[in-house]
Amino acid sequence: MQKTRLTGRPLSVWYFVVLAAASVVGLYGATTYVSYYETDFIAYPCWALLALYWVGRLGDAVTRAGLPVVRQHLARWLIPPLTILALVVFLGEKGPAWVRFSLSESALRSYATQLASGAEPDDPCGWHGLYYICETEVLEGGGVLLVSSDMGLMARMGFAWIPGLAPGDTPADDALDNQYFYFTGHWWGYKGWDGL
Repeated sequence: MQKTRLTGRPLSVWYFVVLAAASVVGLYGATTYVSYYETDFIAYPCWALLALYWVGRLGDAVTRAGLPVVRQHLARWLIPPLTILALVVFLGEKGPAWVRFSLSESALRSYATQLASGAEPDDPCGWHGLYYICETEVLEGGGVLLVSSDMGLMARMGFAWIPGLAPGDTPADDALDNQYFYFTGHWWGYKGWDGL
């Protein structure tokens, strides 16, 4: 049986599968204003290990096979660092949160105004845009708290719609258990105590 030498060969398909899976977890975990802890504990270490593996394989390929062999598969060698760089920039700018919220804002606003007017929802749990809202609370001053139920361990995250509050002000119940972060327009990101 003949041994296949991996020297100078580009990264395998499995490397890209793991990179894609870590990227999906990282992007999904960053789709709320307050990121899930799972993103920090799964995606970031996985990206770091993938980057170290890439550096090691590239260094080995250049040392043993030479730069001309690496240049033959340059596109496959460049995909991982460019992907990780793009993800870091996108996550740093809160891109996933903005995209998901922008696609959902009209549905969330419609639901929030319905609740603020005193109407009872037909179903307390349901999809409003791209967020599954299962817990709501009417706040002082006519605002509404919408708690999103996603995959994270922290179940008390979501948005507060407070039309009577200026961006520099803080909601009345902003305390140890409830934290608000200004997001955009009349929207604040919300993180509360969930009993963990």
